[in-house]
Amino acid sequence: MAVVALAIGACGEDDAGSQADASVPGDGRNPQAGWVPLPATPVAIQEIGVAALGGKIYTVGGFIGSTVTANVYAYDIASGAWAEVMALPIAAHHVNLAVAGGKLYVVGALATFSFTPVNDVYEYDPAQDMWTQKASLPTGFERGASAVGVIDGVIYVAGGSGAAQSVDQFTSYDPELDTHDTTLPTLPAALNHLVGGGVGGKFYAIGGRDIGITGIKNTTYEYDPAQNTWTDKSAMPTARGGTAAGIVDEKIIVVGGEGNAAVSSGVFPQTEMYDPATDTWTSLSDMRTPRHGMGAAGDGGVLYVPAGADVQAFGAVDTFEAFTP
Repeated sequence: MAVVALAIGACGEDDAGSQADASVPGDGRNPQAGWVPLPATPVAIQEIGVAALGGKIYTVGGFIGSTVTANVYAYDIASGAWAEVMALPIAAHHVNLAVAGGKLYVVGALATFSFTPVNDVYEYDPAQDMWTQKASLPTGFERGASAVGVIDGVIYVAGGSGAAQSVDQFTSYDPELDTHDTTLPTLPAALNHLVGGGVGGKFYAIGGRDIGITGIKNTTYEYDPAQNTWTDKSAMPTARGGTAAGIVDEKIIVVGGEGNAAVSSGVFPQTEMYDPATDTWTSLSDMRTPRHGMGAAGDGGVLYVPAGADVQAFGAVDTFEAFTP
């Protein structure tokens, strides 16, 4: 049920524990190493898209309680303040969100409480505070809860929830040409609620699940546009779906998730970092507040993780925290 960014309900003791109650320094750009709290999101919300652009962290769509929202909020890192900006043209959750060319892009999403896949594509221009509809995903490729990444200005979308609960579809969208490429090789497995990113000219698809919340995976797949091929890479230490991920210093940091049978909340607290240059994973400090159904974005060496849910499926919170490796 829950999607996108997920976490766990048992927060372990770690070397970030002494920092859990630490205040964030003045301008909010230099939190202490480990996890620190930031100003709460304007509402408790989950299954959101999250991206960093122009010194701000954006949340797009999601569930407020059982209501699907079109709301978009922007957190100014320098001032530490949240503001509501122009809403997405449709109410949606599990949006496939990316940044390219100084703008936000939604490339597919899920709509309604029935998790209906949609093929809508929208561009947000922060300078104009305006959303513009772009060329839709081709029929049959509508989906949300996918892994998304950007390479050389092209947005890649892997897997997700589409016509089937999990799909292996892999497509790209070129914002400059406003065109989609549906001829790319499929993801090695049908997955939804996975995460990803573009690093070093390669695209990575990580974790997720196949069927149901407990069908969690720890796979790491690398796509090389030059070779047009997928390659299996080192597995993530903790299998999980509904996680959040962001890129910090050319490394992918994956946090939280759901499907944890070991705790009553069903949520994972793990923070694990993948280094594509060495194909290695490193376990870092557990989340201060384990969650799933959130998003994450890296900016200035810091990973920002707003909102989500602290129990499996539904249970939105307004928690906002940052992690510095």
